[in-house]
Amino acid sequence: VKEYEGVRQFASGPDRLWYAVASAIAGALVKTKDYKKAIPLLRNAVGLAPDAYGKRVSSAMLISVYDAAGDIDQSIAATKTFLQDFPNAKEVGGLYAKLIKRLVKRGQIEEAKGFADKYLKMSNVPLAKRLGIASEVGQALMGLEKYAEAQAFLKFLRDKGDGTVEIAVRDEGP
Repeated sequence: VKEYEGVRQFASGPDRLWYAVASAIAGALVKTKDYKKAIPLLRNAVGLAPDAYGKRVSSAMLISVYDAAGDIDQSIAATKTFLQDFPNAKEVGGLYAKLIKRLVKRGQIEEAKGFADKYLKMSNVPLAKRLGIASEVGQALMGLEKYAEAQAFLKFLRDKGDGTVEIAVRDEGP
């Protein structure tokens, strides 16, 4: 890592060789669970990636390493960037779900609601997963007594579910 940092200053992205070096060193550090050292290298790899594929792979790995390091704030920020930069990537469905759940857990319900609106429209995501997100966001909104906003998510559950869930939805609060 020291040698890399010493010569890295001479590289400017995108650059295939420096991307490969940063990615390889970061991968080795991740295998040894040295996430704190891997993170700056992965950030470099994202910037040095010579193509969209390399940037997507490095960005996805960076999110995973932030998670493993317990840096949820950075993971959320990196996930938002990923979703903006790669809206059609194969990882999008899983990243949306993880982001929504984290935002709900942190009490950022309004932001979670915006991402959930998009997520529920993703036909390539299994219905069961979309139903789970609709339930989670709907319940969180009801907990905040935002019944009118919760109604759309609960309606999704009622309309798309298998009929085993009965939901009472109010237009107004108590």
